[in-house]
Amino acid sequence: GAAEALEMVRSVSFGDREFLFLNLMEAHEPYRVPDEYATVEEPPLADAVGDLSVSSDPPDTLRQAYADCARYLSDVYRELFETLHEQFDLVVTLSDHGELLGEHDAWGHEHGVYPELTHVPLCLSGEGFEGTSDAPVSLVDVHATVLDAAGLDPGGRGRSLLGDDVGGERLTEYHGLTPWSERKLGDEGYADRVERYDRSLRGFAAQGFYGYETPDGFAETGSGAVDDPRERLAELADELAVRDVQGAGDTEVPEEVEDRLKDLGYA
Repeated sequence: GAAEALEMVRSVSFGDREFLFLNLMEAHEPYRVPDEYATVEEPPLADAVGDLSVSSDPPDTLRQAYADCARYLSDVYRELFETLHEQFDLVVTLSDHGELLGEHDAWGHEHGVYPELTHVPLCLSGEGFEGTSDAPVSLVDVHATVLDAAGLDPGGRGRSLLGDDVGGERLTEYHGLTPWSERKLGDEGYADRVERYDRSLRGFAAQGFYGYETPDGFAETGSGAVDDPRERLAELADELAVRDVQGAGDTEVPEEVEDRLKDLGYA
């Protein structure tokens, strides 16, 4: 967890050409914090897929437990960031996804491209970075930025955020249910809902605007994008070089890798 990451970072003397990736899971189910931060008992998992929840726990308890986690992570990360900032030229702080806490009658982050899932914090910290920007950027831009900072050719779809031209439009993408979610629907007697959730959904962000697909149609927030946002979304999607990637099937996962995936909640 974050406390272990803080201890590790404080004990290591990093070299001049090093990259460190930390995935801090405190603002993520299970909503678990030290006793001094807990204002409610740790709730069970929300057990939700999209707007279908099979949990009987009170919604307010889940929301408060999430808030406790965010408060704890914020406090620990404040100390962690100070140490990182001293040892690294560039510190990128971001979330990989948001969390639905009842918005759109949905919970968790297993389904969709709702703005609460795609609009996440991002901060670049280092020499020469000042001020804020409301230009839309993407997680793939972070990949390009890290490579650019290391003096490597970013390539790919992302655009480095170290330059001046970081505006434009960005796609958001959802590519169907995870195997975990599909099994959950089947185990709980909702196999007939799989088709509703197991299909691709996309959105696109422009300055001050976000348009996105939902199971029930197209939705928009903000204003001032394009005359026909659905058509523009289709154009952006058509520009993608999409690979037809088949699942791993019965390929065995090494035990060490499986243990790590379980620790992260992905298996």
